[in-house]
Amino acid sequence: MKESEAKYLIVDPGKIGLIKQILEEENYRHLSTVEEIDTYYNHPCRDFAETDEALRVRVRRTTNGVEARVLTYKGPRKILGDVKIREEYEVFINNDELMKKILLSLGFREVGIVRKVRTIYRSPNNCEALIDYLEDTKQYYLEIECSINEISKISEKIKNFVKPVHETYLEIILRRMGRK
Repeated sequence: MKESEAKYLIVDPGKIGLIKQILEEENYRHLSTVEEIDTYYNHPCRDFAETDEALRVRVRRTTNGVEARVLTYKGPRKILGDVKIREEYEVFINNDELMKKILLSLGFREVGIVRKVRTIYRSPNNCEALIDYLEDTKQYYLEIECSINEISKISEKIKNFVKPVHETYLEIILRRMGRK
């Protein structure tokens, strides 16, 4: 499946309320706020940083204690303005610790962990707007996952409060740690 998304640094966290208001005016509805812990892995025979790929195990915890575990592969990015497009394949797993042991046993190695609190908004046509607080950077980001036209429509309304970002969260964190 192809994923189209745009990511923005929210340059003034004081404007998050205004961004939420804009989303609601565009018929996005708040679904939930979750905690996500993403563990990223590198391939034993090729460097995903060089091939622009990603493999992660995500654990998502909701406020009512429900957990979801997902293994995700993402292919190389194609950048079109603010939007990045890439192949994405996901499968639910029932045991993240066992999945991690399988990956490590196959020679994959852990390269980083991204911890975030994510507020999820969804539109009637299944577009998602995600307001993320990255614990490692203490910064807020907005991701919009939808068609390029829908992304453009929303980005036009929020352009004064955000700055486009093409890096992944893992790349942002590794750069801040001096590992990229």
